[in-house]
Amino acid sequence: MIITVASGKGGVGKTTTSASLAVALFKLGKKVLAIDGDISMANLGILFNMEKKKPSLHEVLSGEAEVKDAIYKHKTGVYVLPTSLSLDGYKKSDIDLLPDVVLEVVDDYDYIIIDAPAGLNREMATHLAVADKLLLVVTPEMFSIVDAIRLKESAEMAGTPLMGVVLNRVGRDFAELGREEIETLIKGKVLVEVPEDENVRSAALKNMSVVEYRPNSPASKAYMRLASIISGIPIYDEESVKVETGERFIDKFIDKIKEIAKKHLPLEIVDRRKKGFAYPFLEWLKEENEFSYILTINQKTKLFNENYLKDIVKSGHKRYKQHIWTLYLFSRWVEKQYL
Repeated sequence: MIITVASGKGGVGKTTTSASLAVALFKLGKKVLAIDGDISMANLGILFNMEKKKPSLHEVLSGEAEVKDAIYKHKTGVYVLPTSLSLDGYKKSDIDLLPDVVLEVVDDYDYIIIDAPAGLNREMATHLAVADKLLLVVTPEMFSIVDAIRLKESAEMAGTPLMGVVLNRVGRDFAELGREEIETLIKGKVLVEVPEDENVRSAALKNMSVVEYRPNSPASKAYMRLASIISGIPIYDEESVKVETGERFIDKFIDKIKEIAKKHLPLEIVDRRKKGFAYPFLEWLKEENEFSYILTINQKTKLFNENYLKDIVKSGHKRYKQHIWTLYLFSRWVEKQYL
């Protein structure tokens, strides 16, 4: 899948989202190529510390290099097609060749993430044309939303559907628009809210995505949830999953195991009632006449209520077999250690 990550205006966290999403998808087991598609103001390569790599996308778009020679594997596992910071490289590049470049390698990756230039321009039209889906990045401010609406309309005209919206830098300002307001205005679903997080800035200063820099930071967890939504692969953390306990959890767990088992085993085996055996604790104690031993030790120690103990021992009921066996073992231990 080819995803163009775009924004109506600059400074909303588009490049941060592109890099973080790419790393997050890799963490979920996907083979990912991140393309620095902003050939005039390249930034994605900086977050992967590859802005000085040559050949780059500039050389590919000028016909000086093959695309596969300009793709590099980053230490995070993500493959990157960077763009240099060279003005001369930009001048020689033909952005109209980008669709051909992407289509040449599309079958080699599960996801191609294109970090597009901000705003509406000729370059953006090319990025929209090559993409399967558009991922919009906005901040909860009116100017950001208005520009995003224009971009979404352009994508629809190009036949590129909106995948969803990343609402970035949430919690920075008291005068923010709410999630529901933004969804109504854009007419698109907010996939994830990324909170304002100082780790994002710190990561950028170290030429890293925040998912690589601080995997457990609030922003990183949000990007992992985004990758989970896009890929359909579940993740398990306190934000995304409510841990269930008791019988409800066990029932769901068993149902899931049965669902998997039915693909490999006959139904009569999968649905068969549990069969097993129980340890004959009561029978052992009766045969050895050891019930009275528990009472004898308790008379010496006075650790338990004698009447309650007599009721349990005399009942000999299977309901109490584990209790009786535990008391017996405990009595043996007390006698050995203290009597």
